Amino acid sequence: MNQVKIYLLLLLLSTIACKGVDENKTGQVVTYRNPVLASSAPDPSIIQAEDGSFYLYSTEDVHNLPIYHSYDLVHWSLAGTAFTNETRPDFEPKGGLWAPDINRINGKYVLYYSMSVWGGEWTCGIGVATSDKPEGPFTDLGMLFRSNEIDVQNSIDPYYIEDNGKKYLFWGSFHGIYGIELAADGLSVLPGAEKKQVAGTAYEGTYIHKRGAYYYLFASIGSCCEGLSSTYTTVVGRSTDLFGPYFDKNRQPMLNNNHEIVIQKNEAFVGVGHNSEIVQDEAGNDWMLYHGVNVTNPNGRCLLLDRIIWTNDWPSTKTNSPSLESEVPYFPGSTFQNPLAVSFGDPFVLKASSGKFYMYGSGGVKDGFRACVSSDLVHWEELGRVYQGNTSESWGVANFWAPEVYEINGKYYMLFSADWRENPTNELENFRIGVAVSDKPEGPFLDLRNCPIFDPGYPVIDGNLLFEDGKVYLYYSRCCYKNPVQSEVADWAKAQGWFDTVEESWVYGVELKPDFSGIVGEPRLLLSPPKHMDDPQVEWESRSVTSREVNRRWTEGSFIVKDKGTYYIMYSANYFGGKNYAVGYATSSNPLGPFVKADNNPVLQKNTETGGKVTGTGHCMVLNTGSQLYCVYHGRTEATGEDRVVFIDPMEILPGGKLVVHGPNTELQHIITK
Repeated sequence: MNQVKIYLLLLLLSTIACKGVDENKTGQVVTYRNPVLASSAPDPSIIQAEDGSFYLYSTEDVHNLPIYHSYDLVHWSLAGTAFTNETRPDFEPKGGLWAPDINRINGKYVLYYSMSVWGGEWTCGIGVATSDKPEGPFTDLGMLFRSNEIDVQNSIDPYYIEDNGKKYLFWGSFHGIYGIELAADGLSVLPGAEKKQVAGTAYEGTYIHKRGAYYYLFASIGSCCEGLSSTYTTVVGRSTDLFGPYFDKNRQPMLNNNHEIVIQKNEAFVGVGHNSEIVQDEAGNDWMLYHGVNVTNPNGRCLLLDRIIWTNDWPSTKTNSPSLESEVPYFPGSTFQNPLAVSFGDPFVLKASSGKFYMYGSGGVKDGFRACVSSDLVHWEELGRVYQGNTSESWGVANFWAPEVYEINGKYYMLFSADWRENPTNELENFRIGVAVSDKPEGPFLDLRNCPIFDPGYPVIDGNLLFEDGKVYLYYSRCCYKNPVQSEVADWAKAQGWFDTVEESWVYGVELKPDFSGIVGEPRLLLSPPKHMDDPQVEWESRSVTSREVNRRWTEGSFIVKDKGTYYIMYSANYFGGKNYAVGYATSSNPLGPFVKADNNPVLQKNTETGGKVTGTGHCMVLNTGSQLYCVYHGRTEATGEDRVVFIDPMEILPGGKLVVHGPNTELQHIITK
């Protein structure tokens, strides 16, 4: 994980525009180091869930059989356990849960497991449990068979496989490897089915992999569980038939304990075996997880990962032993770390009908806007300038800010703020909001008309649109208003000697004509800074004043979404150039209010007081990918200094209506784009 962080940080520092951070595109290699999970996770079994992430199950060094979760096979977190004390299997009351095998059968997650006490080779057996979700909870369906019932000593280590429309279970531990056909649902042995031995008495931990014309029987030999004295080794044989015979390279049978070595001990790890299923990454590389004992930390059996290399239709690893450091599996877009390598302020992401994502924002070009494009929200390609202002065809001449792009009837409309040439009396009086249009999301965008969409008589910035029931609503911020009436809050702050005048911004809403030619009715004031000391929002919305940052209490950067009949308007407070920029929200049952600020504000703020390094978090928008809500916003870090960079964090609206943003998060995380 440290290697990934270092790489992304170096890339970010060298990036002043949108650039991809994928190692296969930049030519730089991101590596990981074994073990990928230092805690004990023996006998791993893995499955890829519908969202593309991975779930791993292992022998219960974590009680009730642990389940781990990852997006890239490298970074793992404990997701829970398959069972609880109440739901735990009990056909072997004092037994442990060993060597699980996870599968998806008929729309269910089906978990086969071993249950045994150490040395109970005739009373142990194999059971089965099911769940609707890979993370559980699992419902135990009880025992499939016991050693003394099926007449196979030490009946543990199950492995399920489907072949030619039939379902089979293989198992065994140092008394022969056997297979038998299962019923159509995979939850019981097929009545009348007979077991067949496929490998000798040297093996346990069976896994069968079909590739091309061959079936490959992976297994482990030696001792699994003697710490630094463990001799576990991963081996393989192959056959052209599921039930064998399996041979080594010299055509000597595995029934007679002949095999090829795949992974054996080295100076760093011993006892390396009981491999998982093979997983193929998006570059076509095969990867295998397995356990081993770390020589420098021999407490338990840690999780190791290595790439499988195929030579003349035989599997091996690079050195036939655990790697110390290796290139990460290739799963583009699956994982990322904030901040992204995108230098934008006021970011806005459009999910176009093509399925691609386009990001627009403030900064990077003079007198206009640039954009980036991505297929996964992580790797961004620079598109360059998409709008040119300060021309004879444009009404804006400077300070081009906060673009938002909407796809409407096959065209793309850009809402943006700029200085209006028709009102040059004072810099703070120039700001207006206009619209430009293009046939493509990558532009070029041209002004819809050579003037702003409306002139309220005061400066306005940060436009945002809501389309609902054939109507269009515009939300904006009245900018840089020097409040001539000193409120109680202003008097209090002034008494501290920090400023003479409070400069505020307020958020308004108004209905807009569908062709953007003007407004319907009069703008309504929706949000403004607190005006009384007993207002619960006063502390966090006044930090730019009380921290001696500047004498500004701005309420700006609004973005509105609707959920279950409630309108949520997110907004940024304080000074955008300072460390205390933060995000709150307010709710209403009507698109034009009145809005009530939430009790749990702010929902996004700097994390330096809790050990983080992110400040200036604000001007957010909400992106719905179809399966997840994300908060896209800008912020700053120690590495980026005054430059604003883009962050993306998951957010949710909880039962009861509370909105929560899970950020700022600079740890490895994942984006779901579908």
